[in-house]
Amino acid sequence: ANGNNLQNIVVMAMDFGNWVKRSQIKTDSSGNYCLNVPTGKDYILGAMNYTGTSTAASEWWSTSGNHYNQWDGEKITVADTTKVSKDFSLEAGMRISGTVKTTGAGSLTAGTALEGVQVTVRTYQDAFPVVHKLTAGMVRIVSMSSLAPTRSRP
Repeated sequence: ANGNNLQNIVVMAMDFGNWVKRSQIKTDSSGNYCLNVPTGKDYILGAMNYTGTSTAASEWWSTSGNHYNQWDGEKITVADTTKVSKDFSLEAGMRISGTVKTTGAGSLTAGTALEGVQVTVRTYQDAFPVVHKLTAGMVRIVSMSSLAPTRSRP
């Protein structure tokens, strides 16, 4: 974001098509990363910002620019022992945070923070999930790209 090197961004390689995570590592202080993956396979590559120090958006790599969900990540073929190099330029993002609490229905005490609830943020335009985060009482979703609507709601 803003041309700065980003440290501690989780870069992950997932199998193309079935999204099994094959490798992941955090970027160093210069923003560099190096993943080791099996050859002869296709992958998608994501840069996930779980840090508390940057609001850069988490994104998936593609030649046309980064995307915000893994379904739009472009296939990267690692055919042999030839080095593959892919750089990210993460957009500025924002944070969404809050607390998921009970309403007091049934035997639950009103206002109790709930753990293990999955919060999903979806894009306005096409409803694709952008971030999934399990709660641990408090929800803190980092690294969202701009989700401003391009059309007004009725």
